[in-house]
Amino acid sequence: MKNTKKIFLYILLNVAVTLSVFFVAYKWIENKYLTDIIPTPIPNMITSANPTPTLIPIQIDLPSGDQVADILDIVMVVGAGDATTEHIQIKNIGDETISLLGWSLLLDKTQVYQFPSIKLYPNSAIRLFTKPGTNTVHQIFIGNTASQWKSGDTLILADPAGNPQSTYNIP
Repeated sequence: MKNTKKIFLYILLNVAVTLSVFFVAYKWIENKYLTDIIPTPIPNMITSANPTPTLIPIQIDLPSGDQVADILDIVMVVGAGDATTEHIQIKNIGDETISLLGWSLLLDKTQVYQFPSIKLYPNSAIRLFTKPGTNTVHQIFIGNTASQWKSGDTLILADPAGNPQSTYNIP
């Protein structure tokens, strides 16, 4: 009976120590990796409630076909015409990390949005929402309350030099 109590206390003590170690390790890992995914505001973004985008006409020759280069691709436009759900998904289809600083999104040759300093890793995507919101590493918000896109529009993703890298015709 005396040994049974000692064994029970020994097992209880081992369980308590093991749980303590797991808890400390979990908190350490959680804090270490959370800093990589905490959304941070992106500088130079529109912050007013009803911003008015500045449209800049740009003269470029459109190549034929939807995909122009093997770097970035406009994968889809979701919810065109509905400002609450409307967004564009852009994917890095290349093998290298791309900085989006200076890249532009054009609507029928007119600049609608210029990207801030964001890195897009190989095989990753980012969504550009029309509506206001808080920017994260995977979502950017233009900040408009009205929809930007409609069926029949042609979107162009241009690199910092103004060269079209991807086009997308909204069905």
